[in-house]
Amino acid sequence: MTIGQAPICMGCKNYNRLDADKLSCTAFPQGIPDKIIMGEVSHREHVEGDKGIKFEPLSQEEAEAFKRAGL
Repeated sequence: MTIGQAPICMGCKNYNRLDADKLSCTAFPQGIPDKIIMGEVSHREHVEGDKGIKFEPLSQEEAEAFKRAGL
């Protein structure tokens, strides 16, 4: 079995790390579209329905803090 790369969402400031039941974010609170999760569409550009919110990378400090918190 091959495991792909983690979705870009995991490195985004807008990703909802507190809801383990679904992949959601500020742009898509009801669930991130599969085409973004699967990497078929880049959310570095506007995607229909994203309310103007796009991928914003975490800073190194934010990424480390989330890692320490287990998020």
